[in-house]
Amino acid sequence: MTDANEVGMGAPTSGTLLIKDIRAGDRMVACLEDCSPSFVWSSDSTALAVPRWTPNRKQKLLVVAVPSGAVIAEAETFRVLELHEFSAAVVRFVDSPIYMPKSLQFALNEAPKGEA
Repeated sequence: MTDANEVGMGAPTSGTLLIKDIRAGDRMVACLEDCSPSFVWSSDSTALAVPRWTPNRKQKLLVVAVPSGAVIAEAETFRVLELHEFSAAVVRFVDSPIYMPKSLQFALNEAPKGEA
């Protein structure tokens, strides 16, 4: 994570997530701006789930394939994401862990869901 800054006073941070393949001479896999450092790898290490800030201070959940760097799934919008687990193509997380927390999950083979 580079260029990290607070989204608001006392709020989580946002920065640029760089994913590199060190086996291929530091080949850049993905460069995603406005990401939270609260990411989680899939249990088989083939994908990464990461929250990404929107201009209105909400978060989208992105799933990035590794090593292609392609965004393979996206769910929006949530307040603040705390990711817990990414196993069997399901990301488990809490939306807004401090204020009115809500436990949720996002299955990659289902339609993305978020806050209305």
